[in-house]
Amino acid sequence: MDCTKCDGLMVLERVSDGFCCMEEWRCLNCGLVLDPVIAQNRLSQARRRHRPAVEPVLAEAVAVSSGEGDTFTKTILLVEFIGENCDSAEDGRAVNHLIEDLLNEGNTVQLDFHGVKLVSPSFYHAAVGSLSCRFPEEFLESNLSVVGLAERMPRP
Repeated sequence: MDCTKCDGLMVLERVSDGFCCMEEWRCLNCGLVLDPVIAQNRLSQARRRHRPAVEPVLAEAVAVSSGEGDTFTKTILLVEFIGENCDSAEDGRAVNHLIEDLLNEGNTVQLDFHGVKLVSPSFYHAAVGSLSCRFPEEFLESNLSVVGLAERMPRP
């Protein structure tokens, strides 16, 4: 078994406190201890943090307005899609995939930060910064806009 923290070797140890004996996994490299109680707590935390599938959320999180011709401007309401705290790269990647899909369908996209209280650099880079690797800069300038973020920036 590999350690989830450092990929080191985990060994099964028998631990006794004088009254009872239990088994736990310990990493030989970093010392991480994983017993059944820890494993159960981590599993329940992961279930609480797990977000529902993207499709049900999209109905509330993406507002559609008509554009020129057959194009539509689709606004991603981040407070609805992610919540008030946009702080993880994982959430940023989910937004990135949504933006990519909408752009590939021929839509223009507006990313709306109104109502969001926290935006981390790792979220923003994962959501928007990496788009320049897949789309030309001119295309992004004309098809992607960000609103509600500038008023969050401190004034010089």
